[in-house]
Amino acid sequence: MTDLTRFQNKGLVCLAGINPYTGQCIRPFLRNAGGGTDYLNFQFVKDRNIIPGSYLDTDFIPKRNPFRPHTEDHIIGGALQTPGNATSEEFMSILDATSSTTVAAGFGSNPVDKYFAMDRPPPISIFTLKLTNPRNQFSLTLTDRYGPAFKVNITDAAGFSMNYLKVTDLGFSDHLGKIQAEFAGAQKLSRFLLEQEVLYLRVGLGQHFAPNNDESRRGYYVQINGIYSFPSFRQDLRMYD
Repeated sequence: MTDLTRFQNKGLVCLAGINPYTGQCIRPFLRNAGGGTDYLNFQFVKDRNIIPGSYLDTDFIPKRNPFRPHTEDHIIGGALQTPGNATSEEFMSILDATSSTTVAAGFGSNPVDKYFAMDRPPPISIFTLKLTNPRNQFSLTLTDRYGPAFKVNITDAAGFSMNYLKVTDLGFSDHLGKIQAEFAGAQKLSRFLLEQEVLYLRVGLGQHFAPNNDESRRGYYVQINGIYSFPSFRQDLRMYD
């Protein structure tokens, strides 16, 4: 499991993971009584201590005719088992094997103004971006413009940049209050990440929407679903309160 992200509805979470044998990305949903699908309940995930790096075992059934870009969507076909967690080395190996160093390589093309228009969706909705020079490719800030949230600026290996991307990583979101309460907490976190040798970012696309009801800008906007640092990571961000 590589992605554990928050919604505005705090009772729900979105998961995604990589099959370690095939490299396929899978986003699991639950089938509901009406024949549709639901995101997983936060308490369900917390009770099973599912964190980034957790192994999940069940039958994952591809959704029929999924709409681009969310072609990773699957339905959980049986009881969801959690047989353990990957070691740091295993987790890094899985991320690295499926990573790209540029956004264009990951999505197939670069988004325009941080989004893909409705008539030009990429073939996938999430990939791993590898940053080998964090100090020159990454920055993290804490903003309170529309409520407290982490935002990041990134520059890929080809020099393509995107700024002010929202971080939906559950660990960062759920511990935001504690980081705010700590003296210079956000600055300490940023400095820690910049001191690492490599960062792997899970760069994702949310469901389509039109900001400020501007239909001319309706599309799939880029967000950061996961931030993983090596060789060290902040263990407090990978634990439930």
